[in-house]
Amino acid sequence: MGESVKAVIRNYAALLTIISQDAELGNPTAIGLLQQLTSYLYGALFHLAADVLTAVNKLSKTLQKTDVCFAHVSTGVRKLQYNIFGIIYFHNF
Repeated sequence: MGESVKAVIRNYAALLTIISQDAELGNPTAIGLLQQLTSYLYGALFHLAADVLTAVNKLSKTLQKTDVCFAHVSTGVRKLQYNIFGIIYFHNF
């Protein structure tokens, strides 16, 4: 999931270009999307989501194993907490 958000971030300019072309043709959905996606809030949320989802994916992969070791789960939860606290500190939330 984190990789898909990172792909949106990498292709953000192209995405806005395509949506703006549709908006110029009068597509109301494209007009609304363009208004929302050009705000700084969405850019910040995409970056935050990419960071959080990357950390969550690591724990998710640990939990999906057939031979789950609770010591690894505990370590994964601590790493997730550490990563999220780091994200909060870094982004000044």
